[in-house]
Amino acid sequence: MVLIKMTRDIIYQFTKYHYDKYIKEKDIEIIPEKDLERVIESMWTKERKNELATIIRRILKEKLKEEYSPMAVENLIFEIYADDGASKERMRAEILNHQRNLRK
Repeated sequence: MVLIKMTRDIIYQFTKYHYDKYIKEKDIEIIPEKDLERVIESMWTKERKNELATIIRRILKEKLKEEYSPMAVENLIFEIYADDGASKERMRAEILNHQRNLRK
């Protein structure tokens, strides 16, 4: 359970990093909802998936030390990649939630 929460936190930070980078490059405050699907498609590329997998492995190894289980981590990464639709929907939900919080 801890592994799943830690992985979710890593994915959230990864998404937020690329979100912040995108809005800075485009010089906008938020991503309009009508553009969100296109932006997420540009964020969820094979290169970014590989980058995320590398980050997940590195951070979990650093934090879990002797408790790090390569098999469990690889299974989690496989699950993330097995359902692109669910991964993109999760990114969409995180971005929309983040943007709502910015407006408060």
